Amino acid sequence: MNVNGRDREPSGGSLNDRGLFYDRGTIKVVAWACVIIIVSVALTGFINYEITRKAVVDKLKSRDLLVVVDSIAGKIDGRVARAKETASMLAQDPAILQWVNGAEQDERLGGYAKTRLHNNAQHYDYANSFIVSAVTNHYWAEGFQMIQVMSPGDPNSLWFFEAMKSGKPLQLNLDYNIARQDTFVFLNALMGDPAQPVGVAGVGLSLRDISRDFQKFKFGEDSRLWMIDSTGKVYLSDNLSDNGKYLGELIPMPVAARIVYDRTASTTSPQIIEYVNAAGETVDLGYQSTQT
Repeated sequence: MNVNGRDREPSGGSLNDRGLFYDRGTIKVVAWACVIIIVSVALTGFINYEITRKAVVDKLKSRDLLVVVDSIAGKIDGRVARAKETASMLAQDPAILQWVNGAEQDERLGGYAKTRLHNNAQHYDYANSFIVSAVTNHYWAEGFQMIQVMSPGDPNSLWFFEAMKSGKPLQLNLDYNIARQDTFVFLNALMGDPAQPVGVAGVGLSLRDISRDFQKFKFGEDSRLWMIDSTGKVYLSDNLSDNGKYLGELIPMPVAARIVYDRTASTTSPQIIEYVNAAGETVDLGYQSTQT
């Protein structure tokens, strides 16, 4: 009987093997389930990211960028429109006309005229204000001072003599003024009868001041802002080092040419161009002509 007992193998070993087999199978199933869950979460996250990114980019192109471009154009047009009105009122002020016609001899009228110039620069949104007499060739500015005597032989005085001959009641000029050491948007209004003016009066907007205002419209550190003329020359930028350059030096020439062409055609609503820069990055560029 003892022999028979020794020949009989215990059944517990096979049960352990089967349990181990089942444990390994379960682990594999759980592992595959984890992999599937991780892949699903990652794929869902990627899809959501792409959908969100596309929505943000579409919103940027379709609304935000257009709003910013339109806002900048409107701000510039508004400032220039106010400057035109101020220059015209200054040029047609009866007391100032009398003072200029009298060769600036009347001290009472002179005090009034100089105070108006000073107040324009100090209390309104202008960098400077001026009266240039064709009777004496004196250039009067804010600060109650005469800063220059105009001469036909002085290249920096040519704008005055050209304005006197133009017969145009009001002109807008972008110019560097050597006496003020800055570049300005000048609004020049002929004094008295445009056919026989007695001088030029007006106000100036500093490009340096407007450039600082441009910073408020930037989307981020990588965004750029420019105001160009019909030839593509940059007269105003959020980066002063860009002033005086041509747009083709700052962006691809074909893109610059398209913008200049559209500006010549007087584009009155914001437009968007997408292009790839030298670094292989996609850039969205918005532009619009100003009314001025």
